[in-house]
Amino acid sequence: PSITLKEATNGFLGFSGFEAFFSCIKPDEAPVAAFSSDPVDECSGMVQFTDESSLFPTSWDWNFGDGNSSTSSNPEHQYMESGSYTVTLVASNSSGSSESEMSVEVFVFSPEITIPESSLLEETVQFIGETGDGYAYSWDFGDGLQNSNVSPEHDYDFEMDTIVTVTVTVTNTNIGLGCNAIISQELALFLEEPMDTMPTDTMVDTMTSLINAIDYRKFNVYPNPAGSFVNIELELNDRKDLQAILTEVSGKILFTDKISNTSTYTKQFDLGQYPEGIYFLRLIADDRQLVKRIVIQR
Repeated sequence: PSITLKEATNGFLGFSGFEAFFSCIKPDEAPVAAFSSDPVDECSGMVQFTDESSLFPTSWDWNFGDGNSSTSSNPEHQYMESGSYTVTLVASNSSGSSESEMSVEVFVFSPEITIPESSLLEETVQFIGETGDGYAYSWDFGDGLQNSNVSPEHDYDFEMDTIVTVTVTVTNTNIGLGCNAIISQELALFLEEPMDTMPTDTMVDTMTSLINAIDYRKFNVYPNPAGSFVNIELELNDRKDLQAILTEVSGKILFTDKISNTSTYTKQFDLGQYPEGIYFLRLIADDRQLVKRIVIQR
């Protein structure tokens, strides 16, 4: 609330100015909860909630109807799926609280997209988009090439195993040019079929028993935990074709490295692009392997 004072004068008065005395008394009453909601844009599912409660609330308890909550006075909330949600606000102060409820309709534009996780370089990769009235597509294949088809095919031209990030932007032109869904996913490309990833539910349990599966003279991984760079030193008893695979705990392959007919493997990996957590390095030769857990910690 605000108070505005106005001064009125005329030509017959020989002086100007005034004195005013006032005081404000906060009512000893519980607030009356009320709020409004507005979508931040046309189809992202982001909604701005604004507290409109009276009688001076000092705390707010929001329930957004999707399992999420907030204690901010005017929160923004991201809904992940389209639908009708019952939103509740409990506004409180030292005298008590009251509740207000509202049904909010949310639209989230989320077309179904299929991007493979891996492929052989000799194969044509198939990407699949959802066909819809007014849907416009823009694919970025991660190798500098683009395509505007709904479900394009693409051939990659690399001379070594690599990982690219495929990004597709889908616009619902029936709603407006600002109604976009952007999906990105990594795609691992291999010259040869990689060996199967160890089942994730047995990875930790079998790590110790597998550590001596390959005959070697020396095997060092340091520093571990590592901040960014980790060094691998391996000396085998005889020459072998060697493959190194780094995976997440989930089994997702992050990168591979292959060396033919070698008895030593010395490598420094830059792990700075990966978040903190646990990873597994697998060194494979003649269907035998070493497994080492690597911890990224900063």
